[in-house]
Amino acid sequence: MATHPTTGSLSAARRRHARLRTQRRIRRLALILVGITTCALVAWFVVRPPQNAAPPSIAVESGDQFFELMHTAASGAPPPPTASGIVFHVEYKNGQAVVTADNVPSSPCVSAGWKLVRRGMLSINGTTPIRVSAARLAELCNQSGAARVVWVPRPE
Repeated sequence: MATHPTTGSLSAARRRHARLRTQRRIRRLALILVGITTCALVAWFVVRPPQNAAPPSIAVESGDQFFELMHTAASGAPPPPTASGIVFHVEYKNGQAVVTADNVPSSPCVSAGWKLVRRGMLSINGTTPIRVSAARLAELCNQSGAARVVWVPRPE
C-alpha cells in the first residue's frame, strides 16, 4: 500500500494550525476580560461616592449667615464647614458656652457684631468693646485681615 509521503506532515501541520488558533482565541479572550475588568474598575472609582465625604461647605458672605453659625455653635450643634475658612470652637465654662470663630472676614464680622453684642458678650481680636459703634467694630474687625471673634451668649 502506498502512502503519500507528506500525508503525515499535513495532518501534523493541521494539528499545529488548530492548536495555534486555539491559543490565539484564548489570548483574545484573556485580553477582552482584562479590558472589561479595567473599564469596570475605572467606572467604579469614578462613579462611586466618596467614603468620608465632608459636608458641603457654605460661603459666609453676610453678617446674618455668620450670626446664625455662631448661634448654631452656641446651641451645641456643630456648624458646617465654611468656604471662607472660618473655624469654630466651642468651650463650656461654668455651664456657659464660649464660641470662638477664627479667620472671620471683616464684612461679616462687622455686620454680625451688632447682633452678637446685643445677645451676649463679644470680644474681637482680644478686645471687648465697651461702647459699641460701627466705627469701633470696623476698627477691631480690620486689625489683622481676618478677625478672631469670641462670643459668650447671655443665658436665657
